[in-house]
Amino acid sequence: MSNHHVASTPVPYTHSFRIELTLENGKAEVSAIQHVAMRAQASRPMPRPDEQSGVWVELVDESGHVLYWRSLRMPHMDSVEVFDDEQTGKIIRVPQDRKRVKLDVILPDLPNAAEVILFGAENLSEVRKSSVPLLRVSIPDLRRKAITPPRQP
Repeated sequence: MSNHHVASTPVPYTHSFRIELTLENGKAEVSAIQHVAMRAQASRPMPRPDEQSGVWVELVDESGHVLYWRSLRMPHMDSVEVFDDEQTGKIIRVPQDRKRVKLDVILPDLPNAAEVILFGAENLSEVRKSSVPLLRVSIPDLRRKAITPPRQP
């Protein structure tokens, strides 16, 4: 049996972290953290090859075993599609030089999780190369810094 958090197994937590991440020039930081009473979407076992590219986040235990992973959208777009003419509906691609992007992710507050690791491209011009760890945050730090929203009546 997998030790990943999957939908068919009992879920040992009641809260999740809602984390806002900021990426700029290959550097990442946590912009905001909330501790919310909700469940995160289940992850699937991930046989990640060493040369994987893309952006994802992992929750690992003390020994480095992946407990949860979540693939994230690629925030480093070099262009976007826009409507050039409302009358004809013509769409064109416009270059984009956005250097700073924000991502939101919801991660389960698993009792045996020790660290959150964000993987991504070290350089925006090399997004197809192997991803590297951009950020490591300990779970105790997340719990300490997280804001708990007030309960709704």
